Amino acid sequence: MSEPEPTPLGKYGLFAEIGFCKYFHFGGAEATRELIQACGIFEKACLLDVGCASGKTACTLARLYGCRVVGVDLLPKMVEEARQRARDEGVEGLVDFRVGDAQALPLEAGQFDVMIGEFIAGLLESKEKAVQEYVRVVKPGGTIGLNEATWIKPPPPGFPLYLAMTVGLRGEVLTVDG
Repeated sequence: MSEPEPTPLGKYGLFAEIGFCKYFHFGGAEATRELIQACGIFEKACLLDVGCASGKTACTLARLYGCRVVGVDLLPKMVEEARQRARDEGVEGLVDFRVGDAQALPLEAGQFDVMIGEFIAGLLESKEKAVQEYVRVVKPGGTIGLNEATWIKPPPPGFPLYLAMTVGLRGEVLTVDG
């Protein structure tokens, strides 16, 4: 009998396995609405959602704006869930989900009017490579919109557990240093 494989892709893989990536990012739905508004998304735009997870934002954009959306996520599990969501929501003709790394996007240069990403940078080894990729795939004059979280100083003791319980996780909380 072979050994089970470790959780893929470090902390992101762990987040996906426990369902954290499906429903949560800092700021929630309100932050997503603000990001969409700030990016000036328009009907028939060609949009890229990097770190699309289960495809909720991509499918919503396709349905509300009739725009073409490509979603990219590092985990095949998330891409499959996003494809199923698109089928369930009846927008599979407007969205395309692909497995890919934000630091080396599997996309041609200059093809998107708008690129969005939510709560991705903290999971990346090279934020610089990712930003270079965002710029590469967006058309000249296009828009790059990011919703990210950054600790200005270390959180108080107990905060990671409080945060986990706030989003419905129970049990032990894993942190970067433990």
